[in-house]
Amino acid sequence: KKENIFQTNFLYTFILAILIIGILMIPYIISYLRTPENYTFIGFDSSPNVAGSVSDADLFSYIAKMRQGYEGNILYQNRYTIEESSPTALFIFYTILGNLSRFFSVNLVLFYFIANYICDLILILGLGLFNSHFFKSKKWVLITIFMICFSTGYSFLYILFPGLSINQFGNDISADVIIPEFSTFTSIMDVCHFPFCISLMLFIFFIIIKNSENNLYYFL
Repeated sequence: KKENIFQTNFLYTFILAILIIGILMIPYIISYLRTPENYTFIGFDSSPNVAGSVSDADLFSYIAKMRQGYEGNILYQNRYTIEESSPTALFIFYTILGNLSRFFSVNLVLFYFIANYICDLILILGLGLFNSHFFKSKKWVLITIFMICFSTGYSFLYILFPGLSINQFGNDISADVIIPEFSTFTSIMDVCHFPFCISLMLFIFFIIIKNSENNLYYFL
């Protein structure tokens, strides 16, 4: 009987996932604890001046979409215009999260992060499944998961050299510096649907590989 490498590595992958998610929580815990007395921590620790960072405007728009779900809506309505807007099937991911937040009676921002870390967990377990197809060593399965989750392009230069300005380089700049989706780390950090979408793409790719190996091309 062929050994199922993923089943063998599942526990270690799960432990690594919890460790990675714990690391992702650190900036938010620090921000919450360091919030001055007369201020309120609003849930996100992001800045457009930080390399690869997601704009606060984007992040709060996700909470606004969840708010519509919290009100009992599934279809999204554009409320950022004076023109009449009919509900439409957009941003269903977030309206469903809003409905779930209402069902469990959980604060929207808190539920957003719960959902985000669940999506991160799904992605990391998916990476474990995917990597187990190529690596027979438990060590390399875990190492590659860690490398993928903390991958960056040139963004690390802005950490090593805080004086650098993104605008100094004009258009000659690595995409991961200005587009968070280009970096796995910023994708799993605070944007809920990024790890969810990556998980779906990874699953589809894995199914294609498995079926092509078994000559099940009709499935494709």
